[in-house]
Amino acid sequence: MGRSGKSSSSGKAAPSGNTVASVIAAAHGVIKSIPYEPAPGMHPATFISFDADGFASARVLVPRVVAPDLSAITINTQTDTRKYEELLMDPRASLSYWDQRGRQGWLTLKGTAAALPGGAKA
Repeated sequence: MGRSGKSSSSGKAAPSGNTVASVIAAAHGVIKSIPYEPAPGMHPATFISFDADGFASARVLVPRVVAPDLSAITINTQTDTRKYEELLMDPRASLSYWDQRGRQGWLTLKGTAAALPGGAKA
């Protein structure tokens, strides 16, 4: 997801006294709250792209790398998937994490996707 991304947490705007660092730290708290037994340290999210008719396509996946400042997130996919085809047509994408700490909050990251050739790492 690209550098032009936006994020929202718990569906509410961040209080005006929060710093960028505290908002990013809170976002990482939500991400880290999501357990994933097959790969500890990785956290599943709902990935949303758009089909040719403009409808959202959602699927659960496990991002491989989340940049400390949330400016880039790496996911794996094959070039023969619907997800890849949709991102070629429309690179807008979102990731949604549900806070697993019983707070009933969520984090949505929005941005622009770009393919990294040959499985390059972000």
